[in-house]
Amino acid sequence: MMALTVLELDLEPGVCAGPFVVGMPLRDALGVVQRELAGAVPSAEVKYRNPRAVAHTDELLVDMPHNGVLLRFARGDQRLRAAEVYKVHRVRLRYAGAVFSCSDAVPVDASLADAAAPTFVNIYRRLGPSYPGDFSQDFSSYTLRYPGLAFVFRIPEQHRAIYRAQATAGQREHPIEFPDGTSAVACRVIVSSPSQEQPQAPPPRMGYWEPVEATVGTGIAFPARGNAVLHLGMSAQDAVAVLGAPSGVFFKEEDKMRLLLSQQQPQQPRLQQSQQPRQQQYQDGTGGDFFFYNYFAQGIDVLFGNVGGVATVRKIVLHTNHPHHRDFNTYAKCNFHLRLRPDIAVGPDNTWAEIAAVYGGREAAGRPIVNGSGSSDNPFGPTFFYGFPHVIYEVLQNGDLVSVCLF
Repeated sequence: MMALTVLELDLEPGVCAGPFVVGMPLRDALGVVQRELAGAVPSAEVKYRNPRAVAHTDELLVDMPHNGVLLRFARGDQRLRAAEVYKVHRVRLRYAGAVFSCSDAVPVDASLADAAAPTFVNIYRRLGPSYPGDFSQDFSSYTLRYPGLAFVFRIPEQHRAIYRAQATAGQREHPIEFPDGTSAVACRVIVSSPSQEQPQAPPPRMGYWEPVEATVGTGIAFPARGNAVLHLGMSAQDAVAVLGAPSGVFFKEEDKMRLLLSQQQPQQPRLQQSQQPRQQQYQDGTGGDFFFYNYFAQGIDVLFGNVGGVATVRKIVLHTNHPHHRDFNTYAKCNFHLRLRPDIAVGPDNTWAEIAAVYGGREAAGRPIVNGSGSSDNPFGPTFFYGFPHVIYEVLQNGDLVSVCLF
């Protein structure tokens, strides 16, 4: 087994901790872990507080337990809020080119060991003065804050009474040195946006979390692109002019959703259906060449059917990048708004209960089609397809929305 290298992170307050940039999408951050840090990060775990209601949890977490690094992502747009190092002794940290914390796995010259220790004295000298921090009596810790950067120091038991008394008296002095001449050592380092609101860093690329206005039976529009519209029935060339070149192309031999689509269309006798002209078969989803254009970074798939030698848009699929789905991290989360009524729109964080209520409740929605392929292929269990005229909702067992398909 290949030995792991030490994870090194350059800290830039309010901007980044190494390759983890404040505001970057969850999908990009996991890509960095998998591709760029594979030699230093043996595992990463995606966590959230309530697995039965992910749509209503505050944030998604990516934990690298071996390295002691935790990434916090906003639940809504899945962008990085903060990068936290909670095992400071396992990571090599630098600020402005100088090392202020060395991993235990890296031998350090004895003459440099004190200067490279993440003590309050060394950090204060390197970063300069700051406003008084906060002493937590519950955790016996002191937090030193700079814009976009925070250090948490554990106060040894023998010195806690001093800072409890100061906190009670309203005094807020830095614990630069303890009475015995020692200095507190940082146990956590946090890089975040200087603002307490959503990350202020610009999107890392064009198109991420771009508003998408969806209309049943019509298609999708992009207000940020001058209301460019991707219509159902549009040619592949025109679709590329709107969306750009696809990230991938997937060819399929059959349309496995045609049974669900048939529920929305009048049934015809089997003999009559087989005698339809070839072009009509394409339009009904009963034959022909089908292929997907995958736009992973936008959270969109477009299915084309080849009609009379012309590939036209047959379906548009909008993904929510749900962590309980087998396609998690394949697609970015699409920021769509599907207008169902003039005053009601469905978004990626709506639950099935909320969507079904628009159609008259769960009973009015009818029985779903179950999509399951076994626990070995999908450990999270099956998903359920609910079909309505020109739209299909894919839903998890807990009621969270996975995707919306317009056709």
